[in-house]
Amino acid sequence: MLYAERLEQGAFGCAARRGNDFRAEMTGFDGKPTSRGAFIVSLVLGGSAAYRTQLFLYLKACGRTELGTMNLWQGVDPPSASA
Repeated sequence: MLYAERLEQGAFGCAARRGNDFRAEMTGFDGKPTSRGAFIVSLVLGGSAAYRTQLFLYLKACGRTELGTMNLWQGVDPPSASA
């Protein structure tokens, strides 16, 4: 089945699920119990943070010295120092 066909069926089946489905208990990668919803959210957000950090480190390694931790974690430039 093609990716586009899967999307038309409801984002890989998530649209057909109800709230109770996401509250159901499951075992995470670490072996601890978690809800399906929490597992999906942490998996997606964790991957996004890792990608953002990797891109930030690549830019720093290429000499972008003006970038700081506020750029990485808040997505904004740090406030300028007032004289």
